[in-house]
Amino acid sequence: MAEHKIDVTQPTRGIVNNDYQFDIHSDGVKLGSFGVSKGSVNWWTRNAKQSVSISWEDFALLMDGFGADAAGARQAMRALLDD
Repeated sequence: MAEHKIDVTQPTRGIVNNDYQFDIHSDGVKLGSFGVSKGSVNWWTRNAKQSVSISWEDFALLMDGFGADAAGARQAMRALLDD
């Protein structure tokens, strides 16, 4: 099983314009960063300069889909990334 490590960067104040950022590593290799803000969630791949951003509503639909149908949720996520 892979060993995971998560580093969290917290803004100095409550979330206004700054994201909480989670850097995700698997077996010592950075997978990417996950940002949480008031309006959306963001994913930066390992070396990305821009993030993929989705609204909280779309994120909820995506996660609900994973619970019911993981393959369908993966297809939905790929469709979001292609937009």
